[in-house]
Amino acid sequence: MPTCKEFGLLVALGLIVTVVVFPLGFFASRALWPTSSQSGEADPPAHRAHLGQLEKHKDYVERARDYNKKKEKIKALRVKAANRNPDEFYFNMVSTEKVDGVHQTKEEKLEKLTEEQELLMQRNDLRYVTMKRNVELKKIEKLKADLQLLDPQFRQNKHIVFVDSKKDVPRARTRLEEGKRQQEAILAVTPEQQQDMDKKYGMLAKRYGRLKELTTIIDKLEVSTHLTKDKTSKKKLVKEETKECAAVYRWCYQRKR
Repeated sequence: MPTCKEFGLLVALGLIVTVVVFPLGFFASRALWPTSSQSGEADPPAHRAHLGQLEKHKDYVERARDYNKKKEKIKALRVKAANRNPDEFYFNMVSTEKVDGVHQTKEEKLEKLTEEQELLMQRNDLRYVTMKRNVELKKIEKLKADLQLLDPQFRQNKHIVFVDSKKDVPRARTRLEEGKRQQEAILAVTPEQQQDMDKKYGMLAKRYGRLKELTTIIDKLEVSTHLTKDKTSKKKLVKEETKECAAVYRWCYQRKR
């Protein structure tokens, strides 16, 4: 049996271990391995560890608000569908159709033209483009006539002098040079005339470009008209159509009876 003194020492030793050793080990463990409360995340129970971290209150509030918002929207749509007039009509219903539960715009179906109608349309286009080409030709001729009055290159004329003998050649040459100097003085172009000439030359270049485009369009329309008119004859494509020229076909020779 321990004596009273030994019993008192055991009690004091137990108190020292309880008060000093255990707290030191607890704090050391917390310093080395922080708990979930210190890291800011809730540690789930063991039987829910496979589901991940526990949901926080703010996450629940956000999810609940989203759920209630969708619920109210579905409820409003159900009320709107219940109060819908079955006889209502919108003009958009004519041009739409339902495909796999989704409304889509119908594709416009153009009526096909007969060969006679297509040929008539091409001929009308050909007549119109030909008329525009003739208008451009008249405008080009008018511009060229105006430039002949302004540009000295168009106003230079030849002067032929006839002499009776070789003795009169120096005098005739002097006369020609004097006349040439007088002509150059008369034909001197002022800055205003030069500016007007540059403007007209620019317009003339544009007119020639438009004339070339109209000629190309006429060629293409003529080829298209021939192809529409004669679909049975054998033909061979010699040159493909481009932006600057029409397609070239070669028809097989047919003996006329």
